[in-house]
Amino acid sequence: MDTIQKLNEEPVFWNNFKVHIGLRRLGECLEPFIDEEITVFHDGMKQQCGSARCEKKCEFSNWYSTCNQPIPPFDCEVCTAWRDAILTHHSNQNGKVMWTNSKPHLWSQDKWQVAKVYMSNGHKNHNSLGDFDIAALLCLMNQCKHFEKFKLRGLCEEVSFVRNSIMHSPNYQLKKKDLDNYMKRIRDLCKVLAKHHPNFGSLSREIDEIQHLDLILFARDNQAQNKEELEDKLVAALEANRKAKKTEDLLRRKVKKLEKTLSERDEEIKTLRFSCKEKLKAVKQEVIDDIGTMVVKIGKKVLQEFLQEAIKVILAKIEKFLGERAQPKISVGVSDYVQVVLPDWSCCWNS
Repeated sequence: MDTIQKLNEEPVFWNNFKVHIGLRRLGECLEPFIDEEITVFHDGMKQQCGSARCEKKCEFSNWYSTCNQPIPPFDCEVCTAWRDAILTHHSNQNGKVMWTNSKPHLWSQDKWQVAKVYMSNGHKNHNSLGDFDIAALLCLMNQCKHFEKFKLRGLCEEVSFVRNSIMHSPNYQLKKKDLDNYMKRIRDLCKVLAKHHPNFGSLSREIDEIQHLDLILFARDNQAQNKEELEDKLVAALEANRKAKKTEDLLRRKVKKLEKTLSERDEEIKTLRFSCKEKLKAVKQEVIDDIGTMVVKIGKKVLQEFLQEAIKVILAKIEKFLGERAQPKISVGVSDYVQVVLPDWSCCWNS
């Protein structure tokens, strides 16, 4: 508890702690990114150098880099090909290359044995991603030309400076202006990497939150026995907050998508309603026209039937009248008379 009390009594210590947490979060996000990129890099190297195994178990046990002989000699074709390819992709070809970090006979099989050549010294016994600290990862990105495509423009060196300053700062004190400067360097790297990997999407915002967090209040609310335990609690809280914001962002996107869908449906309904209204209007007019046509036809038919009946009655009366007054000399029949006097009614109707 003495460490926590000292931190509370001297807030200037919290600035150093904040940068340390920021570097830790950056390292956690770098790991999956580095793992993917080194896999891609090593696969490309295998296409260039082949995947044949070293049969001679080449090692650096009897060789140490000197000014006269900075590149290790091999009598093994496999290791020689890999050595030359590794050097070609090194940004410090004329400087000191950490060949002794690695085991040459594993270059064709183990991507991390290749990656260690681009790191700083001291990683000979480190064999997996979890063994490397952020300084090693930053050095790898800075010295391996594979990472030039991300256009980091010296940002890795800037963050490496921050890491070294924090690790070697006297009494772990850091002024406010230095805190702001260091956190900005970390954020700048995060912003560039966010363009290439989803891991860094919210990290810049998280670094900003760490920078402005009241750690004294946090320490009071989260009792810890030492600085390491407090650091773990803070990282856990930040992770929980990140997941909560991720969930919130996801829900917000879903709501926005739903609102857009509802808006589109509303427009579709309006369009459909207008279309139905126009179609109904057209159908209504068509029905009216059909009814009018039917009424005219019915009217004509009724009138035709009425006239036919009327003509029959008239003809019957004419025939009766002519029959009653018929003279013997008249030989023409009523029907013949009708045909002469009356028009062809059927033709009239048909016309």
